[in-house]
Amino acid sequence: MSDRALEFRIGIFVILASIGLIGLGIMFSGGLHIGAKQRFITVKFVNAPGVAVGVPVRKNGIRIGAVTKVEFDERPDRPKDEAEGVLITLGIDLPYSLNQESVPLVQRALIGDTMIEILTGSKKHPEPVQLSDDPDRTMIIQGQVSADPNEALGLATTALNQAGKTLSSIEDAAKGVAALTKKAELLEDFINTWSTTGKKLGQLAERADKIVLDNEADIKPSIASLKRILEGADQTFDQDARNRIQAVIKRADALTESLDKDVMVALKPLAADLGGDPKRTPVTNLGQALLRLNAIAAQLGLLSRTLSDSNGQLNTNGTIQKLLTDASLYTEATATLRGANDIVKTLRPAIKNMSIFAERVAADPGAISRGALKP
Repeated sequence: MSDRALEFRIGIFVILASIGLIGLGIMFSGGLHIGAKQRFITVKFVNAPGVAVGVPVRKNGIRIGAVTKVEFDERPDRPKDEAEGVLITLGIDLPYSLNQESVPLVQRALIGDTMIEILTGSKKHPEPVQLSDDPDRTMIIQGQVSADPNEALGLATTALNQAGKTLSSIEDAAKGVAALTKKAELLEDFINTWSTTGKKLGQLAERADKIVLDNEADIKPSIASLKRILEGADQTFDQDARNRIQAVIKRADALTESLDKDVMVALKPLAADLGGDPKRTPVTNLGQALLRLNAIAAQLGLLSRTLSDSNGQLNTNGTIQKLLTDASLYTEATATLRGANDIVKTLRPAIKNMSIFAERVAADPGAISRGALKP
């Protein structure tokens, strides 16, 4: 292939690529608006991320103009109570117009595109806004900025993670309640066992009383004989032995009193925790465990009331409930990410071809004119 033919083909490629780029620009901007007469209005935004000259202005999805000027709000006559911001001058194509209920809104797409959408009001015939023919002498209205979709997606991810942690906490609390229920069942069995034992002791006492009544004639002589034996034993022991026995009895009494005091000292804090003021901080392990159990029960009750409706059922219209029950949120997020991935894959070959073309043109800039002008 000769150099002349190669240059001709390169020129044809440049012309077709330029036409394609112009067509893409017209398609994404909503149509061709070359030479259209415009009128102007300035919008005050607190911030305007992604807004630049040429960004399209749309109303109800239809392009009605574009951004003609972007500058900081450095007006000397700006009110003192008004915050700094950005002044965006909009060029509105004829015959389109704005009304007093129109609110410019900066919108950003997930893949980074930015546009200004004109929101309309609820009145059927609102008063029109006076647009200026001079872009340097326009009236100023207030605009709004929509939420960043990437930030919203991040917040949704964080909310899902927190919801997962909340479910784990609820599951742990449920396990604790189940364990406590089992212990309560064991306590009930223990109480039933003691009740049965008390009944049996009562029956045993009745039988013993009956046995004593039936054998009263034999028991009284036996008691008299036992008394005589004890009296004889008392006479058998001398004074020294009796003193020792009394000393042993006194020591046993002192030991019993000491044990009673120790038990009362140990049980007094527990009794204070169980029967004290609810605002009092427990000092025993059992009191602190009961305080934690009471807090867990209160939190579970609060969470149940928050997640339920007026009928006591699960409120599926809540924000957290929708995140847990509405599968369409996950489906839409997955479809959006897949669409962005497909766009990136589609643009990679075009970017690669443009890079090769740029390298060839940089190596020989005259190839463009030679290939385009020569047959």
